[in-house]
Amino acid sequence: MKKTCFVILAFVILLLNITPTVKAANSLNDNKITFNQISDNLKELDSELAQVNKEIESLKTQVSYNEGTISNTEEEIKQTEENITSLQIEIDKSKAILNKRLREMYKSDAYSGINYLDFLFESDSLNDFFSKMQACNILITQDNKLINAIKDKVSELDESKILINEKKERLVALNEATKNKLKEVQDKESSIVEIKNKMAAEKISISALIEENELNLINYSLSVAKSSDSSSNELNQAIKSLGDIIPQLSTPSVIAKANEAIIKGKENLVIIGNSAKNNIPDAVVPDNNISGDNSYKETYSMEATAYYGGYITKLGLTPVRNPDGLSTVAVDPNVIPLGSKLFVEGYGYAIASDTGSAIIGKKIDLYMNSTAECISFGRRSMTVHLIAYEGQW
Repeated sequence: MKKTCFVILAFVILLLNITPTVKAANSLNDNKITFNQISDNLKELDSELAQVNKEIESLKTQVSYNEGTISNTEEEIKQTEENITSLQIEIDKSKAILNKRLREMYKSDAYSGINYLDFLFESDSLNDFFSKMQACNILITQDNKLINAIKDKVSELDESKILINEKKERLVALNEATKNKLKEVQDKESSIVEIKNKMAAEKISISALIEENELNLINYSLSVAKSSDSSSNELNQAIKSLGDIIPQLSTPSVIAKANEAIIKGKENLVIIGNSAKNNIPDAVVPDNNISGDNSYKETYSMEATAYYGGYITKLGLTPVRNPDGLSTVAVDPNVIPLGSKLFVEGYGYAIASDTGSAIIGKKIDLYMNSTAECISFGRRSMTVHLIAYEGQW
């Protein structure tokens, strides 16, 4: 978990120091990829946060248990202290009794050897002698018991003091450990929440940039479709371009605008048809050539390969293979600018929206719908026509 948080934090620091690029294609590429990285990291953070929350709940339960234990321990300490106080009172009383008895006996010379023997030999009979001896033994035994009891109580007092000090030490250690653990987990939660909030804010910011860049990508077709001055040929081309690019867009508002423009373009076609007293064609102009004079910006003879997989292109769009529409291809941006509309003979219309480490110079990588199609395609020489640059179609 710590490693994950560190990696994500490093990504945030790097993210916050990125200077936005000026060109739309580069911005779309950088921002769309960053957007998806943030989305993935936010999901990971949510998972981490859920684990931390579980840990916090578990710790709170432990804290509650500890507090109960602490309360019981404090009550036990209080009771022990009361017992110690009572024991001390008993010891003091026993000491007082013993001291008084000893003082009386020493005052009367009862423990002197001569008086003790005189006391015994003053007996009237043998029975009286043994009775007096037994009485003296009982007195001595009781005194010894009292002395031993005092010693035992003193030992008990000392042991109680040791136990209560140990309990206090454990109590302090338990409190300290609980506080440290709670602070550690709370700090972890705060750190994750802070990173998540920063990422969420950055995602919102990047989302706005992506929306702007996707609008730039379809702006030409939007303006043509909405314009009452566009010809039927231009309207058909714009409608088809918008329809082809929609599957590759990700911003709902941009997709909505593209659909609205398609509807508007069709309405303009109806107006043109009514004005010219002509029927509206069912199909769009098949050549899909933006220039209108059957010429291309550039034509290349390129080495073509095929690829499959991935959820986002270098330009930030969703990769697709649509033989009847607009497919995805990877190019070298130094040869064909990203965002350009192409016609690849034997493959169809495509948008240059991806790159590859091996796609250098006059090489092109065509997106397919399966690995099997890629293997079947192999490596071929193909003619590629550049129809229009970004912002021109």
